[in-house]
Amino acid sequence: MLSVLLCVLTVVHACVNLGSQSAMNVILGMEPQSSIGKMVQRNVYGTLLGTWFGAFFIPLDWDKPWQEWPITCALGGLFGFTFSNIMSMCVVLHQQSKREKHGRKML
Repeated sequence: MLSVLLCVLTVVHACVNLGSQSAMNVILGMEPQSSIGKMVQRNVYGTLLGTWFGAFFIPLDWDKPWQEWPITCALGGLFGFTFSNIMSMCVVLHQQSKREKHGRKML
C-alpha cells in the first residue's frame, strides 16, 4: 500500500507533468530546467520527507491502531505532498506578484 501510494505521488505525478525522460531526471536528482520541473521536484522531496518523518510516530506506542506500520508513513507522505504543493503555489503567486509589480513600474 505504501509503495503504491509513493509511486503515485512521485513517479506518476512527475511523468504526467513532465514526460518520462524529464521525470526520471528530476527523480534521480538532476536540476530541472523549467519551473514546472522545480515544482515537481519540490513535490517529490516533500512527499519522501513527509514519509520519512511519518515513521517517527511508529515506535511511540504500538497499542494505538493509527500507529501501525504503513499508516503513519502514508499520512506523512500525503501531508508532505500537500505541504509541498502549497509551498509551490505560494512561490508561483509571489513570482506573479513581483512580475505585476515590476510591470506597473515599467508602464
